[in-house]
This record gives sequence, structure tokens and C-alpha cells, in this order.
Amino acid sequence: MENFIKKLDDKNWVNYTNDIENLLKKELQGGLIKEYRMSFESDRQNQLKSLRKKFVNVTDINDLDNQLNDYTFGISVINKKVQDYINYNIFNHIKENLSNLLLLYPETVNLITHIVKNNSNDEKITRLFSILNKVIFESTVQSNKSNAGNAGEEMMDAMLEGIGLEENKGYKKQHKSSSYSDTDFVFPYVKDGNDIGIQVFVAVQFSSNDRFRMVGGELKSGGQAFAVTGNGMTASSKNLNAIGSKILSGMIQKNHSLVCYKKEKDRKVKELRLSIQKKKKDGNPHASVKENEVKLKYFEEYTFSFSHFARLLKDRFVK
Repeated sequence: MENFIKKLDDKNWVNYTNDIENLLKKELQGGLIKEYRMSFESDRQNQLKSLRKKFVNVTDINDLDNQLNDYTFGISVINKKVQDYINYNIFNHIKENLSNLLLLYPETVNLITHIVKNNSNDEKITRLFSILNKVIFESTVQSNKSNAGNAGEEMMDAMLEGIGLEENKGYKKQHKSSSYSDTDFVFPYVKDGNDIGIQVFVAVQFSSNDRFRMVGGELKSGGQAFAVTGNGMTASSKNLNAIGSKILSGMIQKNHSLVCYKKEKDRKVKELRLSIQKKKKDGNPHASVKENEVKLKYFEEYTFSFSHFARLLKDRFVK
């Protein structure tokens, strides 16, 4: 590390930034950053449990879409607080614990020490800060993706508990099929390696885009198939605009339904109805009309709100 830092004064300094970055990645990503993140984990889990308990205790199937929106936003706030500590305080954490971290993370300690001991306005020091921040940012991006995936399944699981379904009886999580990819939720419960008796397959992807086609591998034939998305919710980074017509057309062909936030469904349907009516200056329809007609058909005929979906499941599987 020391040799690379010295070369940041050279005319070709940029050639050595990757070397410094790679040394930091080995220690920070999955190492020191993970260790620092885990120091908040107990408190984070307690907050998530408390939030879920409040949601389950007041679940109203008639207002479920809004309640789930609030619940998932609450999850995102809790997770963001941890990410903020990592983004904005890990430098101070390392600086305050240099001697304790030296044995396991010598390269990182070397870099932080160099920053602390030198003028913060020096070009070399600002470059070191930039490299450090880049490595930290990449780590939090990955963590955000992981949290988003977990939020989708947590949203679904909390909803099922709220409407009275019992895990491993009325439904099962992460069902392992004998010949297909795992499915996030199946109804009712069946043992792994067996799809006989499954009436409903559900795949969850909280923030969905064109990768949404991947859920098709989880939704088998022989039962109703639903893809659940959080698109359009406050905590989601995407809305229904992110799901293309080709994917929706394929879902129509396979008879795969969608479950999403009612407010977002209504917004998208209104937008599509207006779009297919618009004409070009010469009076002809826009080229996008056909694609938008497919989307409109899907969102009007194949898409359920969370309240509607929950009633379907409750009527069939709550005993």
C-alpha cells in the first residue's frame, strides 16, 4: 500500500489507483465493512421485529395496499440508517480503532493513517479519500440490492401472517422443486421435491425491471401463478414503467398474473388509456400504441391489488 500511495504524486498517478482500490476491497468488502455492519445488526433486527408486530396486529385487508406501502417504507428507513453509518462514519470508526484493526486490516489502516497525518487539501490525500469512498459505495450498493430482495419476501410473509395464514401449513417459503428452480412461496404446504398438490405459485421481486422475466422459472404450470412486485411503492426504486411489453406479453401467454400496489396500478392504467388515444400530427396512431395496448390489457385483466390477492388467499387457505 505504501508504495502505491507514494506514486499518487507521479505524473501517471491514475495507473496506481486500481492497485490501491484492490487492496482496500480485499479488506473492506466482506471484511471490515461487514464487521462494522454487524455491530448494528441486533438493534436493526429488534426494530424490524417491532415494526412487523405492529403491522400484523393492525392488518386491515381492505386497506392492505396502503399498509404494506407504509410497512415496506418503514423497513427501508431502518435499513438506510445502517447504510448511513457505513457511508458517513466508517472512516471515523477506523480512525478511532487503528491499533485494534491493524492486525486484520493492515492496508486499510495504512491508508487511513496516511490521510490523518497529512494535509487534507493535498491532491494525493483527496485521491485516497475518493478511492476509499468508491469502495465503500460499491459495498453499500450491493447491500441495498440484498435488502431489496429481502424486503419483497418480508412484505409477502408479513402480509400472510397478517391475514391469518400459517407457515408450513397454509403455505411454504422457498419451495424446492424436483425439476424446476426454487419458488419463493407455494400454497398450500407441500414437501420439497414434490409439486403435486400445489394450487398457487408466487415469485417475489420487490423492484422489478426487465429482469422480471426471471420469475418465469419459478412459476410452474399446474396451478395459479402470481408474480409479486413492489414497483410504485414509496420504498421501491422503480415503478410499473420499468416492466416492458415483451415481458407482459409472455406473462399473458403463460397466464401469469401480477400483484402490485393498487395506487401504482391505477396510475399506470390511466396513463396507458391516454397514450393509446394520442395521434401523430398526420392523424395516424403512434408507433407505441400496439405495445401500450398489450400493457393495458395486462394491467387491466391480469393484475391484482394486494387487497384482492390477500382475499383470494385467505378464502382458499385460511381455515
